[in-house]
Amino acid sequence: MRNFIFEFEQEKALEFGLKLNELLLLDYMLKFFHTDRIKRQRKGERFYCRLTYNKVLDDLPILRIKERQLRNMIICLEKKGIVERFSELKNQMYLYQIFHP
Repeated sequence: MRNFIFEFEQEKALEFGLKLNELLLLDYMLKFFHTDRIKRQRKGERFYCRLTYNKVLDDLPILRIKERQLRNMIICLEKKGIVERFSELKNQMYLYQIFHP
């Protein structure tokens, strides 16, 4: 078994029950959140990063999903305790990624 998939420990990903498309999304978020162009908002002790559904879908057409499916994937990641989110507008969200490599 490979130790890492997209910089994430495969064993840990299996423990969380993550699918490959979820790992791809988490890898994308990890890289995107560390750019200078990202808008951040502080909430409590954490900084959440703004992300729009359209941006993800434009950058990751390989997912072959629509906005509703992406929203459901993020909700699933939230239920697994991997990300935290809050929304200010319908088409955007602020995310905090808990599961790191």
